[in-house]
Formats: sequence, structure tokens, C-alpha cells
Amino acid sequence: MFKKSVVIRAKRIKPIKLDYKVLLFFSLMICGIIIGVSLIKNGDSDFNGLQKSLIDSINNTKSNNSLFSCVIFILGWLLIPLIVAFFCGLSGLGLPFLALLNVLYGLFCGLFCGSYYVNFGLQGIGFFSLVNLPCYAITAATLIKCCCESLKMSFNVFSFLCGNSQNQTKNKNQFKEYILTYLILCLPVVAGSVLNVVSFKIFGDLFSSIIIG
Repeated sequence: MFKKSVVIRAKRIKPIKLDYKVLLFFSLMICGIIIGVSLIKNGDSDFNGLQKSLIDSINNTKSNNSLFSCVIFILGWLLIPLIVAFFCGLSGLGLPFLALLNVLYGLFCGLFCGSYYVNFGLQGIGFFSLVNLPCYAITAATLIKCCCESLKMSFNVFSFLCGNSQNQTKNKNQFKEYILTYLILCLPVVAGSVLNVVSFKIFGDLFSSIIIG
């Protein structure tokens, strides 16, 4: 009697491909956050007071205006880095500016997060996590994606300036696609702005004695 042998062939697992551009911009943003938190932690009282005044001004604006006005106000601030990234992509030397942009955005987030903790303690961190963190995280992810698209476009512009351009029709199509991509990427930021304001309206009363008062 013959024994049947069973051969099991394991499928080869493909390694996950990581985009170096995403890793680069994410790492730079994390560095900015660390720097921002360190500046708040080691800053003097005047610097921390300036940050607190800015926080109070933003929160008062949200408290005293309509939902639509607050969304437009927050959206205007959050679109600034995306607009800067867009124009960096139209430059042949966009990489250093895109890198700096991610550091600055991380610095902004680190300063605000650290300022909430220094000035309001754990309740300030709770407020920041409920109201601002989701919005900032959405904008951060969108900004990284925008910077990747801008870096790709910047390489195309650099190639064009060096005389290695493709046909004119393809260049126009790339620019149209670039604009369309940015318009689509603005949608998550709009949603993040709405989420930020709605969260403030919902949770603001819970922290009114510390944050708003």
C-alpha cells in the first residue's frame, strides 16, 4: 500500500512597499512636533503667555460666531499649508521648501499641544484631543499627500527647465491632473474643519471654566 504525500506550497509574501516621500515628510513633521513641544516646555512665561493668548483668541472666535463662520475661519487657516505646497510644486526646486513646510506644520501642532498642557494641564490635553487633534491629524495626512504630489510635479518642472520636457499636450494634462488632485485633497480638510467646529460646540461647555473662561 502506497502512502500519499501531501505537498503544501506556501505563497510568497510580498513585502509592503513604503513610499520614501511619505516617510520623509512624516519624519520631518514628527521632528517639528518634538521641537514645538520642547519650545513650550522650556520656554519662558512670556512665550507661554503669548501662546495662551492665541488659544484664547481662537476659542473666543469659535464661541462668539456662527457655525458657518467658524468653519470658514478654521478652513482658512488649515488651507494655508496646502496652498504653499501647491505653489512649491510649481517650482523646480520644491523639495527643500516642502520639507520645511512639514517641519513648520509639525512645529505649529507641537506648540499648540504643548501650550494646552502647560497652561491647562490634563484637562487641556483632553480638550485638545477631543476638539483639535482629529482635525490636525486629518490635515497632517492630507498635507503629506499634497507634498508627495507637489514633489512629483516639481520633478516634472525641473525636467522641463533642463530641456527634457515631453510633448506640450502631456504637460498640460499633468498640470490639469495636478490641480484636480489638489481640489480633491481639499475635501478632507473641509471635513476636518467642520469636525473641529462641531466638536468645539459639543465639548466646549465641558471645559468652559478652563478653556474658554
